[in-house]
Amino acid sequence: MNEPPSVLNVVLFKFLMLMILFAPLVYAEDFEIEAVKISKNFFKLFEKPILIQTRNCDEMAQHQGPFLKIDTDSKIIRFRQAEEKCEVKAAYKRSVEGMGSYAVTVTREEEDWYAVLDTASYIKTKGCDRLAQNRQAVLSLSGTGFGSLHIEHSECLVEGIYTKIE
Repeated sequence: MNEPPSVLNVVLFKFLMLMILFAPLVYAEDFEIEAVKISKNFFKLFEKPILIQTRNCDEMAQHQGPFLKIDTDSKIIRFRQAEEKCEVKAAYKRSVEGMGSYAVTVTREEEDWYAVLDTASYIKTKGCDRLAQNRQAVLSLSGTGFGSLHIEHSECLVEGIYTKIE
C-alpha cells in the first residue's frame, strides 16, 4: 500500500518544483529531468505524478530525453541531441479525489485535457475527442483518480485529476 507523503516531503517537493519551474536565477542553469511525451503539449515526469504543459510543442524525436532549461527570462524544455525546444506553460500535480460521481462544468483546453470551471482542477482523459465549451458533465471516480467523464452522450476514460502547481 502507498502511504501518504509526509508534510515535510510535500513541502520540499513543492519548493523544488517552484525552484525548477519558476524561480529566476542569476545565471542560466540546466536541470536534467527525465520525462516522456504523452500528447502534443504534455510531458509526464518519470516516476512522478507531475505533468508539464508546453506551448505548441509538436516535435520530439523518439527516445530523446527532454531536459528543462531555466534562465532569468524563460522556462524551456530542450531535447537531448536535438535543437527542438518548447516553452513551458504550466506544471500540474496529480490530485487524489474521493470515490463518487460529481456534476461538473468542463471546457476542453487541449486534446484529452479538460478544465473544471470554478475550480483549480483539470481532468486528463485518454482518447476523448469530445469538444466541450462550458458543458455540463458527470465525473465518476473510483477513488484512485481513475474513472470516466460523461459529456452529453459520450463517455471518456479519466486517467487522472490534476491541479496547477502555483
